[in-house]
Amino acid sequence: YNKLSRKIREIAEKLKNINENDPWRAEMTELLTAKLHNLGLIPTKRSLMLASKVNASSFCRRRLSVIVMRSKMAETMKAAVTFVEQGHVRVGPDIIRDPAYLVTRFVTDLNLLSYVKFNSKLLFLRCRKLSQRFFSVFISKFAGRSMEDYITWGSRSKIRKRIEDYNGLRDDYDDV
Repeated sequence: YNKLSRKIREIAEKLKNINENDPWRAEMTELLTAKLHNLGLIPTKRSLMLASKVNASSFCRRRLSVIVMRSKMAETMKAAVTFVEQGHVRVGPDIIRDPAYLVTRFVTDLNLLSYVKFNSKLLFLRCRKLSQRFFSVFISKFAGRSMEDYITWGSRSKIRKRIEDYNGLRDDYDDV
């Protein structure tokens, strides 16, 4: 993370040294800030100054175990890491066992395609055959949501079952 954040800061400094009226600088600044914002490393896309303040802790704050703890799914960081490593946490359709998994701010098209594949491979194939308009409507439904919204307990997680038991939401039919 240190090397990556150093490279980002170097690119930001090089862009700052270019003339402000240069259209290439404006385009590259917009691309860099948009990418960093989508990754969740900076809060807004407005300023190149924010890109020069990216450090290793910016990346660490986007790790799955940190977000699990911040969303109060775990009380401590150690518990969050344990839950992720044991396969209790999923992001979208995928069970993630890597606590260093970076959770992006926004859903990307690749995340959407894996979400469609998770729901049904036939649905994915049908979406390819259907009109582009239908698929773009489907994508626009999910495009504004944060990836943090898709972090839940795995469907076979014992923790999920205990929470559902406690809240009286568990259905015995789901266990069969």
